[in-house]
Amino acid sequence: MNFVLVGKSVVVARKLYSVSSQNNIIVVDESSYLDSISMPAEIQNGPYIEISHDSTKSIAKVLQALATVSVDAVIPAFERTVTLANELAKALNLPRIGDLGTKIFRNKAALRQFCQPLPLNQPAYQEVNSISQLSHFFKQHGPLILKPTGLAGSLGVVKITSSEQLEAKFSSSREICQKSQPKVSLIAEEMITGSEYSCEYLVNNGQVVFQNITKKFKFHNDFFVESGHLVPAIVNDNLKQNIYRMMNCLVEAADIGTAVLHAEWLVTANNQAYLVECAGRRPGDRIVDLITEAYGQDFLWKYCQLLANRSVVFEQKTIKFASQTYFDAQPGRIVQIKREDILKKYPHQLAVAVGDTVTTFSDSEKRLGYFIVSDPDYFKLEDRRKSVLQQFKIVTNKLVTK
Repeated sequence: MNFVLVGKSVVVARKLYSVSSQNNIIVVDESSYLDSISMPAEIQNGPYIEISHDSTKSIAKVLQALATVSVDAVIPAFERTVTLANELAKALNLPRIGDLGTKIFRNKAALRQFCQPLPLNQPAYQEVNSISQLSHFFKQHGPLILKPTGLAGSLGVVKITSSEQLEAKFSSSREICQKSQPKVSLIAEEMITGSEYSCEYLVNNGQVVFQNITKKFKFHNDFFVESGHLVPAIVNDNLKQNIYRMMNCLVEAADIGTAVLHAEWLVTANNQAYLVECAGRRPGDRIVDLITEAYGQDFLWKYCQLLANRSVVFEQKTIKFASQTYFDAQPGRIVQIKREDILKKYPHQLAVAVGDTVTTFSDSEKRLGYFIVSDPDYFKLEDRRKSVLQQFKIVTNKLVTK
C-alpha cells in the first residue's frame, strides 16, 4: 500500500513498517522537520521517500511528485499538518476530516466561536490582544486560563488567579505567541475547576465508529502539563453519555468526514462536563498505545485503514486497564537514577541521564520519560504502578544560581 504521511512522524512510520515492510511510506513535510527528525534506518532503506513542502506555497508540486503513485491514504501525523493533509486528500479524492473541521480544530478561538450556538458546555472566553482586555476579562470572570490559539503541548498556557499576575503572565505568553511560526494570538478562558478527561473518537464517513474516555492527570504546578493517563477512565454512565452526546453534536455540526478526534474535557463536582479543546488528529503522548492495550486492538493501524477507505470493525469493550505515568523529579541536576532496572518489565522511555538538568515542567517537551502498566484488575494495576514509583527515583541536586 502507498501511504502519504503528512508530517515526519517516527511513530506512525514505524506502525506502517511493522504491519508490512513493503508498505510505501511517502513523507511530506517542511524541510526543517525533514532535516531535524531522524527516521530509523530500516524504514529509510525500505520503500520510503521524502517530499519537501513549503507551507506558504500551494500543493501543486506535491501533487506533481505524487502523480505516478496510486495513493491509498493520506495520514495527518501532527496538529500542524492537519490542514495540509486535508488539502492533499481532497485533491486525491481520499477520506479526510473535511474543510470545516480543519478550520475550527486548528484554532482554539475559532472552535469556541463555532461551539457558541451548539448545545454543549464551554467556559466564557475572549480573544485578548492587550493587558487592558485581559484585566477587563479578569474583573468579569475571576481566575482564568490564558492560552495561545494555535500551539500544542501546553506551550504558553498559564493559570492566572490574581490581578498581580496579569502583566507578567500576559507578557510571557505573548512572547511565546510572537516567536511561533506562524504567529498566533491569545485567548482568555474562565477557569473551570474539576477532574480532567479526554475523549477519543473515530469517525468514518460521518459515522462514529469508536468512542473512548481517558482520565488525565497533571503535574502539581502552575502549568498544565500532563503527568499520566488511564484508559478506560472510571466514570459514571451519565457523565459518559453526556460527553458522547456533546461529541456527537460536534461531529455532526462540523460535518466531519473520516478522522480521529481528540477532545479534552473538564468535569465539575456536580458532574457537568465542559469542552476544553478538540483536535482533529491522533491523541498525543501514548494514549494510542493505551487504547490498543485496553481494547485489544491495534488502534493506530485501524485508523490508517479507515483513511485508506478499508472496512474496519472496532471493538467497543475493554479487556483491561492501561496507564501511562510520567516520571517526576525536583528541578536541579540529576545526580543519581535509582532502580532503573525495574523499568525493564514495562514499556517505557527514560529521556534523561545522570548529569542532565531537570527544569519545571512548563511544557510537554520538558518531561523526563514514562512507563506503561496494564492489567485486567484496576487495583492490581495501581499496586504495580505504585511499586515502580516507590523504587525508581530520579535524584537531583538543586542548582545554585549566582
